[in-house]
Amino acid sequence: MTRPLTIDDLYRFEIPGDPALSPDGERVAYTLTTQDAGNDRVIRSIWEVRGGVGPARRLTRGPADTAPRWSPDGAWLAFLRDGQLHLLSADGGEAVALTTSADRPAGAGIPVWSPDGSRIAFAAPEAHRADSAPVVIDALGWKADGAGLIGSLRRQLFVVEVESGEFVQLTEGDRHVGSPSWSPDGTRLAYPAQTTPDAAVFGPSAAHVVGVGENAPEPRRVGPADGLAGPVSWFPDGSALLVVGRASFGVGHSELLRQPLDGSAPVSLSAALDRNVMGGGPGYPGAIPQFHGDGIVFCARDRGATRLYRVDAAGISASPLPADTGVSGCSVAAKAGRAAVVLCDPTRPASPRSYCSTWTPGHTVSGPRGSPTTWPGRCRRSPSTRSPNASSASRTARSCTA
Repeated sequence: MTRPLTIDDLYRFEIPGDPALSPDGERVAYTLTTQDAGNDRVIRSIWEVRGGVGPARRLTRGPADTAPRWSPDGAWLAFLRDGQLHLLSADGGEAVALTTSADRPAGAGIPVWSPDGSRIAFAAPEAHRADSAPVVIDALGWKADGAGLIGSLRRQLFVVEVESGEFVQLTEGDRHVGSPSWSPDGTRLAYPAQTTPDAAVFGPSAAHVVGVGENAPEPRRVGPADGLAGPVSWFPDGSALLVVGRASFGVGHSELLRQPLDGSAPVSLSAALDRNVMGGGPGYPGAIPQFHGDGIVFCARDRGATRLYRVDAAGISASPLPADTGVSGCSVAAKAGRAAVVLCDPTRPASPRSYCSTWTPGHTVSGPRGSPTTWPGRCRRSPSTRSPNASSASRTARSCTA
């Protein structure tokens, strides 16, 4: 028997999201969002499921823990707590702060591990105004999705040493910088950044590359100055960049672009698809494109829903994967041949699932509790697993054969 949704029902939803698959494909870490009705606040904590068969295990208690990211060897989990970088051993224990409000008053950004696991890169504001200072708005770019009021703050690129906690700023100026991506050899970082001199005006952006270390090359633009660049990553051989964006600024689909490092014109890998590639972001579904074998897994909007697609690295053919619509997150463990995907549709909450190398549906990690809704958040992987305090009716199983 069904009934209308009420305000009280909203407090009962458990909303997992932002899945992170360990390099060996055996552990799924994710953020679980719940409501603390008594204190009128949102609680975000990090949970994990091991081996696809065990119960969901709480790793942190929150109340503001997000963006879990595994180290390349799977020994550590980096995440944000109240906007600051923390490290948690894969074996458990207490989280250790890597940055603090003393050295990063405006917080850090989503952690991106270097290939050798010795450093973490992130994009974050370089300065911070006092909490009591008035907010003076004299430009168009005064507010941003997922960030709120930004005023004169400009997001720049930083690298922090995991062992010492020392960090260095790699970019500067009146331009916003997007989340970085390490080159396969760990000597360079690629990132999107505005190409106009005034960060307050939304305009063209391009992929950039900067060296890391002493006497490293200065930042340089490799994409078209009048284009549009979103999430950026590297081809496995380091020969080119994979960019979500457009070769020219204007109205139209975002595409999956292969951007040569010599600055020559980008090549669209998704032109034949005629769909808008979704790179994900605050308030927007999708995920950063990731390599899997000889292909690329990415998200695109189809008939109002976000779907998972795969295209070969040459861009010859792109086809939808056998996953449901409503993708709002994806994490690929390429060497393990597995992926964790967040899914939802109008009749049920979202559900991160795992997929094998053949892209047959995987298992349930955990299920939601409460009435169906389109809010993002249900983790799937093991038929014997469900989210904390979830009802047995929410469990769903899918077979996985590689």
